[in-house]
Amino acid sequence: MARRKISRRPARQTKVVAWSPAIEGLFRMAAVGWTPPATVRVSQGGASMTWSADFSDEKGQPFTLKVRLRRAKDGWKLAEETLQTRLIYRAGASA
Repeated sequence: MARRKISRRPARQTKVVAWSPAIEGLFRMAAVGWTPPATVRVSQGGASMTWSADFSDEKGQPFTLKVRLRRAKDGWKLAEETLQTRLIYRAGASA
């Protein structure tokens, strides 16, 4: 009788967590006055973890902030912060 094949779990696990005051210190964008998101995406691999959240400023412009953490001997260390925004061109705007 043949053994049943066990499918391998993906190398990177992604989940969505609710926004909390504990997460606010990781992103540091609420201090600027941006509106925090309701949820945050957490993607964890073997040696790194990425936290991604969509903020919006007072004009409603969306920003995506990604924080990458690397595993260290004494815990997690900040490896990279990335801020992304979408450029919007409006017709009829003069420079």
